[in-house]
Amino acid sequence: RRTLAGLTAVNLGERIEQCYELMVQLKPHVRVSVNPGNSAFIVSLFAFWLDRDGDAHIYYISLRRALKRLFDKELLPQSLGLRVNSDAIIVVNEADHKAAQQAIAMIAAANPKIKTDPYWAEKFLSWIDENPAVLDGDDIMPPVIDPPIIKHLPLARIPAPLLAQRIGELRRRVLIDEAVVRRIYHGLLAGHVILTGPPGTGKTELARLIPELLWQGEEAAASSTDPYGDPISTAPTTYTAYTTHLVTATDEWSVRSLIGGLSPVSNGGTVAYRTQYGHLAEALFNNWAINRDNSTGWLNPDRVSVRGTSLLFDEEQEFRGVWLVIDEFNRAPIDLALGEALTALGGSGRLRVPIDGGTAELPLPQDFRIIGTLNSFDRNYLNQISEALKRRFAFVEILPPTRRDRDAEVAIVLRKALASIQHLEDTIQISADDTLTWSDIVAISTDPGAVYRTTWLAQAAPLNEVVEAAWRSFEVIRVFRQLGTAQAITLFRHLLIAGVAENYTASQQWYNALDQALCDTVADQLQVLLPDELEVLIAYSTLPAAGFIASYRSMLERLRSSERRFAAQLEALATIARTDGSPLLTDSDVVQMIAADTVTVSDEVITTAFRLDAPFFTLPQFARRLRAYRSDRGL
Repeated sequence: RRTLAGLTAVNLGERIEQCYELMVQLKPHVRVSVNPGNSAFIVSLFAFWLDRDGDAHIYYISLRRALKRLFDKELLPQSLGLRVNSDAIIVVNEADHKAAQQAIAMIAAANPKIKTDPYWAEKFLSWIDENPAVLDGDDIMPPVIDPPIIKHLPLARIPAPLLAQRIGELRRRVLIDEAVVRRIYHGLLAGHVILTGPPGTGKTELARLIPELLWQGEEAAASSTDPYGDPISTAPTTYTAYTTHLVTATDEWSVRSLIGGLSPVSNGGTVAYRTQYGHLAEALFNNWAINRDNSTGWLNPDRVSVRGTSLLFDEEQEFRGVWLVIDEFNRAPIDLALGEALTALGGSGRLRVPIDGGTAELPLPQDFRIIGTLNSFDRNYLNQISEALKRRFAFVEILPPTRRDRDAEVAIVLRKALASIQHLEDTIQISADDTLTWSDIVAISTDPGAVYRTTWLAQAAPLNEVVEAAWRSFEVIRVFRQLGTAQAITLFRHLLIAGVAENYTASQQWYNALDQALCDTVADQLQVLLPDELEVLIAYSTLPAAGFIASYRSMLERLRSSERRFAAQLEALATIARTDGSPLLTDSDVVQMIAADTVTVSDEVITTAFRLDAPFFTLPQFARRLRAYRSDRGL
């Protein structure tokens, strides 16, 4: 059950390996016949059923035998790393699966006409297995060639107009300040990068999108070359972007997790040991035309393109290379896991990896990068990163959008929330030009700046009122807890599902749904707030503007005896940007207010910070939950 849960074409190799290892363990202890070698067939069959759009292939014995026949006839290259026995190729782990998938992709590239349906590979290779004599002819199938050799160059600078265009496209997917994207771009030109910041700000999505989107060449009609000077066309030889291999760090990581080591395997009931490469080594191997079983050719290998699934177009295509993305970077003892890779990342450019009987040096491509993500909220509780490792990465902070981008963020949140519940409401439609409409309530389209804009239609009320109220509440919470756009999407999804499922028409129904959605999706993330911060949010949820201002001033007066907490409240106000991008309080304002004999925060600052210029509404359930947290903090 664990093997099949969440099984897709993407994680098929990993699940085959899990199933194989389980069956090896079970074989000595069960009375019925258990054949670990059947793992690939069993798991791939389920993957073909469960992920019909994922391009999974079923490892019938006929398919594995046919691949061995092609391999023996030298129609498939040695550099793929296919392992064979006397009858067929071996598929018992993720590396075997990747090699087999590359072989199948090469067959399709050599003769695209055979891709008639999702079952083409199984049918074609079954025919090869049943008719091996056809491989002796000259015109049955074109020879399958190695991946095309490409230039081995440093990471290219992107032309300024193209970079501006790509950043605009990126902001439509992840709303992030253009200056921050340029900092990431500059960091990648220099070397490896870690994206740090609060949860939900899009760090992982950015880490995967930026390599593919920014370094993608211009359309053939617009330019004849990509950023590297290579010709651009619609042919499969266009390699202008980078795909990524995403892994999530855990506290169990070791050198074997990233670089590799010896692992036990069962071979006919006898335990043997073989070299198993880690995530970093695997990513590097995929960039080179290398025979993994022969390290003598590793030092001067040819650079090759990489096949992978595009995040932008959701289809398989060729990429210039593959980068490694390590999610939750500081959840692992990362210095230990990287081991000697610190030397390679520090400038040697060669990673020492294990091989049978010793070690060998594997070069890093000049344009290879590691992108890590780090949740700054967990910084004090998880593994620390050494100074040596910090010197090898640029750290770029990814914060939630400011109020300057308020309209764009509301639009992208509302659009993603509505798109996620489209299956619940037939009147939610997405047109060919990417405009989402919900009946005659709302339309969300792309503006010239490539971000989204919201247009409320004839029957918008009362939903538009509640959306505005929900966003004001979210902005006020952000004064003390920098929640990302992802948390806002979750909040809006819960709000909209309640309204759609219960067919809400009255304002109070929607406001009650907002109160409940805040409790269900946001409240638990506020347990870490201090009592004075919780007090402010409770007052906001229960008091009208005049009462809130009086309560807030009274609290600031009490906090003056604790300069640290008083200063923290003022610093929280200073993080707020006005709609024109200027800070609500400057650093000098904060210094003067701390030094003053009385509380000098103006009504205008309080009103702006906590959005008190809008109609008042109460959030009784949310306030009740926060009062419970405040009591716990007091204890």
